[in-house]
Amino acid sequence: MGRKKYVFAVLASLLLAAAMIPSVFRGPGASRNYAIAVLPFENIGDSSDREYLSDGLGESVIHALSRFGELRVMSRNSSFRYKGQSTDASTVGHELGVGAVLAGRVRTTGDTIRITVELIDTSDNHNIWGQRFERKASQLAGIEDEIASQTIKHLRLQVASPEQSAAGDTRNSEAYRLYLEGNYNLSKITAENTLKAIQLFERALQKDPRYALAWAGIAQAYNLLPYFGNYSSSETLNKARAASIRALELNPNLAEAHAALASLREDYDWDWAGAEAEYKKAIALNPSYGQARHWYSHFLSRMGQHDVAIAEAKRAVEVDPLSPPVIVNLAAAYVFARQFDQAIAECRRAIQLDPQFPDAHYVLAISYREKGLHEEGIEEFSAPDRGEQRQ
Repeated sequence: MGRKKYVFAVLASLLLAAAMIPSVFRGPGASRNYAIAVLPFENIGDSSDREYLSDGLGESVIHALSRFGELRVMSRNSSFRYKGQSTDASTVGHELGVGAVLAGRVRTTGDTIRITVELIDTSDNHNIWGQRFERKASQLAGIEDEIASQTIKHLRLQVASPEQSAAGDTRNSEAYRLYLEGNYNLSKITAENTLKAIQLFERALQKDPRYALAWAGIAQAYNLLPYFGNYSSSETLNKARAASIRALELNPNLAEAHAALASLREDYDWDWAGAEAEYKKAIALNPSYGQARHWYSHFLSRMGQHDVAIAEAKRAVEVDPLSPPVIVNLAAAYVFARQFDQAIAECRRAIQLDPQFPDAHYVLAISYREKGLHEEGIEEFSAPDRGEQRQ
């Protein structure tokens, strides 16, 4: 997460995802390589201030489904690119390489929350399952696990019980609501929203001090703050470390906390063995955790393990095929391996998704320069200026 992580990041070709379509959905009873996307839940009605709730519920379901190790779940970055779009399931299936799509709508009336979900087969757009859940705001905690369990049941997947313990969750609905709002702000990747996220995570912990996911959220937020400048690295990173360790004390099987700790050990401790152990633990606990694979591939490139870095980058693409930062990360892995033609192809793919993404032009410029295409390199080195307003 952060500028450096974007510039040196990883992801594979959109064609790879398309080529995998025949194998990712084998129908009822499939147990391996099954892929699903959870689209952003739609906020229905006039409660625009509750967008964090619809977004947060969708992301929580992604997290709950990701606990099933044999299930490949598309990351938030790619799934949420469809927010506000009217796209049918077959199109999503083709673009993301998934066999099923879970869509949802959230309507809030007073203190009553109604969540309607639909599970759709992307091969023919038929509805596999649908259900409406109605909860009082004080009874919302745990709804994501219920939706995830029903999804697995109706897909008739032969999967083992979740590899990640649910011990990081809370049964305090107000803590859960505050966590959702904190995560919503954290996803905005601005200094103001990151600080607000920290406040919301801290309020969640006031409601439930043993809420490991909220501790992990604080770790991620403090890990991000130094990239915005004007924040003491030593102070924020000490807070990130303390929060990561506390999260793991409460739940040793929380992938998010292991990934946050891995990043600290890599970037600031230079503890290569410790960082690698934490990255591997995070990925083993949640194979669909694209951000951990993204960071780990960058780590492997730094260690000179280029073939392994590229392979890990491609795995990140499988769960995040529409994220320009992840695609550029793959391109960077190819640059480190001096495979410049492949790097150029991935940069162009990222630019197709977001023509104004500066890092794609930057890595493309480096690739051109290393190939001796100096005029093209000069042109691309100036291209990021077109996206400066986005930073």
